[in-house]
Amino acid sequence: MFKTMSSLSLLTLCSLIHPTANSNPKIYVEQKVDEKTASAICGEQPVIRVRGAYACAICPTFADADIPEPMLLQKMVLGKFSNSEADEIVVDTEGCEPHSNNFGGMILLEQLDEELSIRYYEPGYRLNECLKFESSKGRDVLVCNEIYQSQGNVFGQYAAFRFGLEEASWRDLQNWIYTQDGEFIIEPTKAQQADLNDDGILDLVLSFNARGTKISTKKYTINYLFDGHIFTLADDSENTKEQLDALFSEWN
Repeated sequence: MFKTMSSLSLLTLCSLIHPTANSNPKIYVEQKVDEKTASAICGEQPVIRVRGAYACAICPTFADADIPEPMLLQKMVLGKFSNSEADEIVVDTEGCEPHSNNFGGMILLEQLDEELSIRYYEPGYRLNECLKFESSKGRDVLVCNEIYQSQGNVFGQYAAFRFGLEEASWRDLQNWIYTQDGEFIIEPTKAQQADLNDDGILDLVLSFNARGTKISTKKYTINYLFDGHIFTLADDSENTKEQLDALFSEWN
């Protein structure tokens, strides 16, 4: 997983790269963090407002408490992530982590008898433009578009996140890039769910535009079939993925 990003927020980076991509925000499952969730995360630390969102005034002890800044809590996703019987929340955090950890992370919380408790914290993982898929075991899987910045270039990847009882895991589905000089641009234009093989289970469709001074302009679409357990690259997308990966490797 990439772990380099500037202090620009994920929202700012998204708007700079593809302001019209996925113009219907209703397909994403993130929502604003409420005060109850923020209080459960901040614990004894004061809850404040920063840029219109709730935040812990001081870094909680589970994060890098040596960084003197608030922990911003902008986005959360509700679901059943580590257990099909659990009511859980995944929260994206910004702040209280160094550059090597994307300046943030994600927290998994569980609700028991109206009370929220933290299961665990994963530094470096960030939530952005997430789609939610229900697995065959009744647990939710997230596919998110992660964004990072380093030396003026913007990098990204669609990744599938699974949540265990003690830690989260991820699988890279497709990388993309937007170079500052405009030589190599592979930008995401749409992520959507569709039942591609008529099995009653939603699959994943990823669309990209390639352009730049060193590559030809072309549109690409990659399909991943989801069987309720894993995402498998569709046969008709193998050649397309090879082409995109070759472009990304050419820059790298």
